[in-house]
Amino acid sequence: MTHIPSARPLAHFRLRVVQADAATAVVPEAFARSVLSFAATVAAIVLVAIDLRPGIVSIGPLLPHIRQEFGMSNAEASLLTAIPPMLMGLLAFPTPWLVHRFGRDRVILTALIILMLTTILRAFSSSVVMLLVSTVGVGAGIAIAGALIPGFAKKSFPKQEAVLMGIYASSLGLGSTLAACLTEPLANLGGGWRFADGILAIPSLTAIAAWIVVAAAEGGTRALVVEEPTTTRPGLPVVNPVAWLIALYFAANNILFFGYVSWTAPIFRELGMSAAAAFAWIMSA
Repeated sequence: MTHIPSARPLAHFRLRVVQADAATAVVPEAFARSVLSFAATVAAIVLVAIDLRPGIVSIGPLLPHIRQEFGMSNAEASLLTAIPPMLMGLLAFPTPWLVHRFGRDRVILTALIILMLTTILRAFSSSVVMLLVSTVGVGAGIAIAGALIPGFAKKSFPKQEAVLMGIYASSLGLGSTLAACLTEPLANLGGGWRFADGILAIPSLTAIAAWIVVAAAEGGTRALVVEEPTTTRPGLPVVNPVAWLIALYFAANNILFFGYVSWTAPIFRELGMSAAAAFAWIMSA
């Protein structure tokens, strides 16, 4: 008796070739390797991470100059340092939706461009309102890009995730240290806080260039993607006590760090210490 093959359409079994999207594509493990070398991945992470802290840390050294020019109250001045860390927490919620809707690389590039443009805008602010609005843009760019880099590291080289995250954290610290050390000398060299703040847009250019390379490399590859039904994305762990403890830990850490960097030097300067001595004390503490 002759065996008759199933009459089910061949298309039911087919694989399709699609443009790979590192944020949304479902790929077999054999095709999930990074298209970038490990060195190129490290370079991209370092260049972006260094750009994600000067926009916040630089406000501390510049705060006395800014308050003097605009006659800001204590509450208004505190917003300059509080807005970016607050957005780092608040924008963690919609960022996964943005990635799902627009793609990871597009979202990161947009965030870095916003960071660069609002850093420049802040340097040209003519009012307190403009200063605060531009600070919101700076905080948003930092928050969104910063939330997505760890996922990029994990997806690119899962077995070296710990190493890449260590490099990422060290690069964030490097960006903070450079901003804390150089902002006051740059203000003195350029004749004011606007030059010192605006020049911080330069690291954004290198970060944007790095991520254009990442996006081009990943967007130019093609992978065989198996047709799979859409699965429900996991929700936020709002009822998980461990998640809340982790969130509180990082919140307390950020409050201490940004409060220390932003307010300790201005307090010492009000007590009569020179700017150089105040920031030398902070960096040695």
